[in-house]
Amino acid sequence: MKHITMKLLFIILIVSLSLLSCTILQRGERVTADSGDLAIYLFCSDHLPAYISFTVSAIDIQDSDKKWLSVGDLSLSVNTTDLFEKQILVGEFSLPEGRYKRLRLKLSKVLLKKDEESFNRVIRQPDMALILHTEFEIKRDDVVPLFMELDASNSIQDGYMFRPSIRISTRMTEIKGLLSYVTNTDSNSVSIINRELEKVVGIIRVGRGPKGITANSRGDRVYVINSRSNTISVIDTANNEVMDTINLITGIEPTEVVLLPDDETLYISNFGSDNILVVSTVSGSLIATISVGVSPLDIAIDLKGRHVYVSNSISNTISVIDTYSNEVVNTISGFGLRPRDILITEETIYVVSERSDRISAIDINSNRIIKTMSKVIAPFRLSMGLLNRLYVTSKVSDTVNIIHLTSGTITREINVGSSPVGLAFDRDRNRLYVVNNGSDTISVIDLLSQSIVKTIYVGKRPYEIVSIRN
Repeated sequence: MKHITMKLLFIILIVSLSLLSCTILQRGERVTADSGDLAIYLFCSDHLPAYISFTVSAIDIQDSDKKWLSVGDLSLSVNTTDLFEKQILVGEFSLPEGRYKRLRLKLSKVLLKKDEESFNRVIRQPDMALILHTEFEIKRDDVVPLFMELDASNSIQDGYMFRPSIRISTRMTEIKGLLSYVTNTDSNSVSIINRELEKVVGIIRVGRGPKGITANSRGDRVYVINSRSNTISVIDTANNEVMDTINLITGIEPTEVVLLPDDETLYISNFGSDNILVVSTVSGSLIATISVGVSPLDIAIDLKGRHVYVSNSISNTISVIDTYSNEVVNTISGFGLRPRDILITEETIYVVSERSDRISAIDINSNRIIKTMSKVIAPFRLSMGLLNRLYVTSKVSDTVNIIHLTSGTITREINVGSSPVGLAFDRDRNRLYVVNNGSDTISVIDLLSQSIVKTIYVGKRPYEIVSIRN
């Protein structure tokens, strides 16, 4: 009897482990060590003859052996009005290494509304399976994007039947032009956004926990700081792939980065080891290690490249580094608790103090505080924009605050996504791109109307953004 009981327990254990592995796959987490990720986007580029809504209830992938692999049960509600306005991230899924050839979407709860005369005419259909032919390869620790475009005009047949017409591709053709690169900390990737289309057009796998990001003056190189793998991913923007990985042999939790105007020297803040690394972009070698205050967060450089400024979040100071000698030549204090972001203009250094709800203006020549501006709740990031305005994210209130620099008062608050962090100002189109760390999106604000005009879905826990003209 004891032997039978043990055998039964063993069988239950095996079955439980099998079910657990299936659950992990469904949640899009890492399947095995030899796996990669698939990110699926859906959008619609044409005008719509009718309003269509449906639910994507499941996705299956067929491998080269013609076996179907379920990547998860979903309940993603989609409507064509939203699809025309924005691109939807259907999901990110982990898949074993290998080649895949088909995608099967299970759709349910389909609702169609034709023109005003028949607005109340509702056609419901049972669940349907839509098979899309596509070929892609999943490689270890890589990420493959799939872009699905719904042809709404050809998705309605006989005047009322919904038979979805979807084109699918592994690469968007519009990967040139005005581009922005967004670090996705929990996806270990960088999303590429075409700012003219306001869509994700590519995804690049980088190291673990990417945070800080910067580009050189020519826009042909983007440098990504991977906080959990202590590396720098160097992206070639012509091919949009990682061309080199620089190992940081010292330091704990590298976070932010700036590049000198000569494009040859990187300064990287190590949050966990209270120092700054100076790295050559030419040789990839370590030039210097500079001790600063406790828990350095942000790092900024003046317009001439003469000094680097580091916010020490626990010491409540800013270290000023001479870029010629790579030594700390001054320490600034007196602007509140947990200094974070630093923005530098020709004459002024702006600093946000996250726990003092304060923005301080510091004279760049005397290093003295000359103004303390209107309180923003838990300010996080700064950006300069139009008409002498300062834009400040509040991670707590989920807003972007617009401050008039002359008066120092808040002129407007704009509600964005959850936990806004990074900012980028697009001078070509007078738009502000806000990275929402909590909602995995980018809010695009038109600065003339001071309103959100687009929402772009990116990877998990996006952190920072940099823009180039490719």
